[in-house]
Amino acid sequence: MNLWGLEEARSVINKTAAQADILLPSLDEAQILTGLNNKEDVIRFFLKFEPEILALKCGNEGATIIFEGRAEHIPALNVNAIDTSGAGDTFAGAFLARMVQGESPFDAARFAVAAAGISVQGYGAVSPIPNRKQVLEAMMT
Repeated sequence: MNLWGLEEARSVINKTAAQADILLPSLDEAQILTGLNNKEDVIRFFLKFEPEILALKCGNEGATIIFEGRAEHIPALNVNAIDTSGAGDTFAGAFLARMVQGESPFDAARFAVAAAGISVQGYGAVSPIPNRKQVLEAMMT
């Protein structure tokens, strides 16, 4: 949004969202784009586009996944966040990778939330991205 004005960003992103099967918005950016503050209102806004999967990334609160009429909140790991750079991208990459492997959106989100939680414990957007083993270990604690 730093490259566009708010109205242009809203227009382009809403047109794109209307064509997507999977939406992965972050709550903080969605609140700016929609002008809505309440998480439930943001969810309703994005469900208007009828995505197959809506995964609303909620930072240190985890994520809310909506699929086939079912909503589930996946809580975040309890971690000492040092740098949140790349956490949303870590979530998105981990989520989509697990989906491609055949996991349900809810199971994929549990893995992705854990991966993002690990990633915020280091500096930078790339070097703290965990591997599969690290994520699975964090999910067991």
